[in-house]
Amino acid sequence: PVLFLAGTDEHGLKIQKAAQAAGFNPPEFCDMLSNRFKNLAKVADVSNTVFMRTTLPEHRKTVETIWNALMAKGLIYTATYSGWYSITDECFYTDAQITEDPTKGMISRETGSIVEKHTEENYMFRLSAFNGSLLEHYKSGERVFPPQHNALAVQTLEEKPLEDLSVSRPRSRLSWGIPVPGNAEQTIYVWFDALLVYLSGIGYPWIGGNGVEAGWPVNLQIIGKDILRHVPFTKNQTMTSTKPY
Repeated sequence: PVLFLAGTDEHGLKIQKAAQAAGFNPPEFCDMLSNRFKNLAKVADVSNTVFMRTTLPEHRKTVETIWNALMAKGLIYTATYSGWYSITDECFYTDAQITEDPTKGMISRETGSIVEKHTEENYMFRLSAFNGSLLEHYKSGERVFPPQHNALAVQTLEEKPLEDLSVSRPRSRLSWGIPVPGNAEQTIYVWFDALLVYLSGIGYPWIGGNGVEAGWPVNLQIIGKDILRHVPFTKNQTMTSTKPY
């Protein structure tokens, strides 16, 4: 089947702060923005098969199912994590990924966003364990288009092997998001949550079989080049949790 999946990514510290600044609680704020995007699609005469919001119960079920599957395989563990966090980019950066700007202070080299040093007790995903398999995958053919991006993926994995990724935030810092199953003091990292919309949008977890009839695995997935840094994570996140892949 051909599926046109659209939707809105609604969790995270950026949304939490924007809602507060606008005088709304996060659910009201997200309802307003999601409806705005739906109306924009109608005005532009753009249709879709599914419109999935990350605040819907069915999406939460998908996220919790994947989280529990990764935990059961020992791919998620707890650790004290220290890094440079960008609210704008909703991610941590390492020391090598930041620089000092004379006016802004510490910023991300990649995006120019302001970062702050945080040390937290978080859940971590063993992304480093997949560097070899990902490298083999990208070397086996042109998996990413245009081809120069595939070559860049190979070069990056060879020169800068993947590191384990923080996949939660303390709920004291981030209350607007899906709680970690079994630990209400932690909130699932927004990118762990948001990238799984590709599965929740086609009904994962599938009852009584695999996802072939639903359209999984996909033979073509389109993603904006500005978030290519998340591709290795979401590929392993889904590859280790779904059948078939």
